[in-house]
Parts: sequence; C-alpha cells; structure tokens
Amino acid sequence: MRAVPSITSDRPEARDVPAGADDQVPPRGSSIWARLRRYGWRILAVLIALSSGGVAAFWWLRPQLVPTVAVERREVVQTVVASGRVLPAARVRLAALGLGRIAEVTVREGDRVTRGALLVRQEDEGAREDLARARAIVLQARIRLAAARGPAVASARQVLARADTTLVDERSDLARLERSAVGGGVTGRELEHARAQVELRQSEVESARIAVRSSLGVEARGAASDLARAEVDVLAAQIALANLRVLSPTDGLIVMRAVEVGDVATAGQVLFELAVDGPVEVRIDPDESTLASLAPGQPALLSIDAFPDRPFEGHVATVASAVDPQRGTIEVRLSVTAPPPELRADMTVSVDVEVARRPGVLVVPAGCVRGVGTDSPWVMLAVDGRAVRRDVQLGAVGDGAIEVRTGVAEGDRAISMEASTVAVGARVRDGGERDGAS
Repeated sequence: MRAVPSITSDRPEARDVPAGADDQVPPRGSSIWARLRRYGWRILAVLIALSSGGVAAFWWLRPQLVPTVAVERREVVQTVVASGRVLPAARVRLAALGLGRIAEVTVREGDRVTRGALLVRQEDEGAREDLARARAIVLQARIRLAAARGPAVASARQVLARADTTLVDERSDLARLERSAVGGGVTGRELEHARAQVELRQSEVESARIAVRSSLGVEARGAASDLARAEVDVLAAQIALANLRVLSPTDGLIVMRAVEVGDVATAGQVLFELAVDGPVEVRIDPDESTLASLAPGQPALLSIDAFPDRPFEGHVATVASAVDPQRGTIEVRLSVTAPPPELRADMTVSVDVEVARRPGVLVVPAGCVRGVGTDSPWVMLAVDGRAVRRDVQLGAVGDGAIEVRTGVAEGDRAISMEASTVAVGARVRDGGERDGAS
C-alpha cells in the first residue's frame, strides 16, 4: 500500500463554526465593508433624516413670498349704496260721479293723459235729452222777455250802461290819485274832489238800476223770472250730463284701471288711479348706521334696473328724523334733476349717494385693512423683510379703497389679506401686487 502525501494549506486552520455564522463574523481583512454591510441601512436612515431636517429647516427659515400693495395718495369718494323706488308727484283716484252703465273707456294702464281728456263715458242719452229740453225752454223764455220789454226798458238800460262805464273810469282816476298822493304829488283838495265824483257816479248807477226795474211791467217781470228758472234747469242738466263722464283732472300716467265697457258704476266707485306729472322723487331706506353721513343736497347717481346703462342724476331732498324701529332703516327721499322718459312710478332704482369726497389722501386697498368695523383696525406692512403690524385710523371708505389718516406713510408696502398664514414678525419677501390685492 502506497502512502498518501499530506497536503499543506496556507489558509488558517478550520474551526468548528456554527451554521449561519458566516453572516455574523466577517472574514479577516474586510472589517470595514463588513461593518457597512451590517450597519449600512442604519447609516442611510440617519443620513436621510439629517437631509430632511436640513430641507425643512431651510424652508422654515426661508422668507415667505407675500403679495403687497403700495400705500398711495389719491382721491377717495365714499358713497351710500341703496335700492329704492320711484315715487310719483301725487296719486289721484278717479271715481264715478253717478249711477250708470259704462258705454266707453278710452285709456288703459300705462297710458299718458292730459288735463281734461275723456277717460270714461257712461250711457248718457237720457241726460242729453234733458239738456236739450232745458235749452229749448230757455230760448222760449228769452223770446217772451224780449216781447214784454218796451222802449222805456231799452232806454233805461242804456243809461245804466253809461253810468257803469263812467263809474269804472272815475274809480280808476281815484286809484291813480291816491297812489300819487303818497309821494306828495297831489293835494288833499284834488283827492277829496275825486272821491266825491266816485260817490256821485255810484248814486247815478243805483238810480239807473231802479229805473230799469220800474220800467218792467208785470208780464216782463214774469218772463224774466221764467228765464232765470230755465237757465238754472239748463245748468242742472249740464251737471247731470258731466257727472256721467270722467275726465282727467291733470296731466299724468294711468297706473290702475278698474272698469270695463258694460260695467255698471255707482257714485263713488273708483275707476282709475292717476300718477300726476310733476317733480319726481325716489325713496330709499338705507341702514340707520348711515344716518350720520347723509344730508340734504348731497349728489347722487341713479339707474333704473330695467335700463342700467342709462344713469341719471339727482340729489338728497330730505332725510327723515326718525328711524323705523321695525327694520332699523332711515327714510331718504331724492329729487331727480332731469327724469329720463323711461322712468315710471314704482320702478326699482339703484342709487349711489356721494356722502364724502377726499382728494389727495393716503389710501390703502380694502383687501389690506384688517379689523374694519372694530375699534382697532390695523394694517400689516412688509418692513425690512419682516411682517409688521401698524394700528391705523380710518377715514372715508371708497370703492375698494379706504382712507388711512394715521399709521402708514406713502410708499409703505401693505400685505394683502390673501397672505392669511403670515404672522406678525414673520420673515417675508415682497411679492409685489397681484390680482385681488387691491
């Protein structure tokens, strides 16, 4: 048997190593990599944590970009905005004056009418026949009276007419002398003579009237009496006929019609409502908080909701002295300078009353003022990279801008309330103006 040569190895002698121990005990000469393999995930986690913290710290300490608006000096116009209604100069209700069936209606709601225009006619055949008979009786009475009067009556009437004419002239002369006497241009004797002449002519007129009456015989006096009664009957028939017609008492607009042809109207029944033409007023009822700023004479710009592109001017006429306790409003009436032709009674009107005008004042956009309506309004400014609070005193409130009397200076950069997350004292960067900041 041949001997097997022994083989000598340069590796360290083998040891009894438990299974899986190769993962825990690194081989000699590779301790650094072994440690990296063993602790690498922990090191990576630490590095990630450190980098995340650094980024967070960077973003935390980085100044926030904020929208700002420059405080500027310009004009501010403060207005009270309200909605109101057109008031007519007056409203007149027109009623029937007698009982009768409606034969004719000439107008509708919305029609314009003039003074004396016929609106309604009731059936009037009987009334017209009565008037014709009364007029015929008057004509007959006048013929009888003319036949009963003789030449003496005509002569007496001529004397009376001349006396009346002379009396009128001498009264005129007396009035002229009395005016001259005030300045010393007429003597007392001339004035007394003129007065005596007037009294004399008055006596002559009375005498002429007595002569006329005495010259009338019994038949003539009877005819004159019949004529007087006939004339009264004509007047009564004319009134009865007029009562069957409704006429417009003035120029205006028909705003209500409550009658149709064929209806039977009774005396006192309202048939129409008429808005009288005249000075147009608009009534608004703003909140009582505006009472201190409203005063008569303030200019206003009005527009009809149906025609918003056609504004017209007016001014405050009256401001009520009492507040409506139920609604907490104050009644204000405005006069319209030149009403547009499309303006109608009871139309809804939008009104802007100019209550204050401040030229050349410091102005901050309304979107930059905090605490408006409180006792401590304030503005946040961007000053040297910091958000700074400045308490302010406010003045006129315009359209989107507010007058600031104290607390800011021209050119200051006010931070818009869009930057709602910015706290006082925070580091900020001026981002300039943005839409909605003003």
